[in-house]
Amino acid sequence: FKIYKGSDLVVLCDNMDLAVGGMRVRFGGGNAGQKGLKSISERFGSPDFVRMYIGIGRPAPGTDVSDHVLGRERDEERLKAYNDALDAAANAAYAYINGKSIEEIQCEFNRKGLL
Repeated sequence: FKIYKGSDLVVLCDNMDLAVGGMRVRFGGGNAGQKGLKSISERFGSPDFVRMYIGIGRPAPGTDVSDHVLGRERDEERLKAYNDALDAAANAAYAYINGKSIEEIQCEFNRKGLL
């Protein structure tokens, strides 16, 4: 089997600490309580891989976190912001795979949320 290094893995995931539509790229770090990132780190044997975070914002008061994360968004403006961030993440992943450095990608694609 092939041995992979951290720069071989790119993970896209949601992030409640980023406003809706925001995107942040980084290499390595903790799992911030996300079970998926924890699982990947454990299976990969290291937390050192590229992460592309898509902002989903915090839930509205009284909304359960799991409902916020897993629920279906119906607001058109928020949906457009999500889609724009996903497009940016896809373009950032493509740029990374084609040789741009993490620093170049951060400068080009990191952005604050729209909402």
